[in-house]
Amino acid sequence: MAGSKSSKKVEPWQTPEWRAHCAAERQRFRDGLFYQLMAPVMGPVIVDLNGSDEEMWRREHDPVGARRLNLTRMVKARGLDPTDKYWAAYIQQGCEDESRTPAAQRKGLGARLDSLTNLAALKEECRAHGLPASGTKAKLSQRLRDYASGVEPSKGKRRRGA
Repeated sequence: MAGSKSSKKVEPWQTPEWRAHCAAERQRFRDGLFYQLMAPVMGPVIVDLNGSDEEMWRREHDPVGARRLNLTRMVKARGLDPTDKYWAAYIQQGCEDESRTPAAQRKGLGARLDSLTNLAALKEECRAHGLPASGTKAKLSQRLRDYASGVEPSKGKRRRGA
């Protein structure tokens, strides 16, 4: 269609707000003591420690994707081919290791919580994450949401004389 405009999707790390955030983070790093001490030793390599805007976004919102970008960047920086069979397996193993970390599991849990609607499924999910599995649906759902967002769990009621 000659008369229609093609709408180009803007990725979250391409928004002006996120770019400003990344620029501020990089400036904060440059103002720090580590940069002041290591810049003469490391040279221009030190500027790239934060990675791209996309890598910084993924570090916050997608830990596994951030790990993949970071490992790929490290392999390329050494002049190696990340699509080589050995290095591709190395990058994949690093991503699998990252997906097993509690932070990555919490991100996945947050996405699944909306689909958990019955009490039995909520209890099973609580048990899977080592959380107390007693209470109402609302209480279990809130407990899982708190866990997914990284909030410290409450210790429960204190009993007198204990």
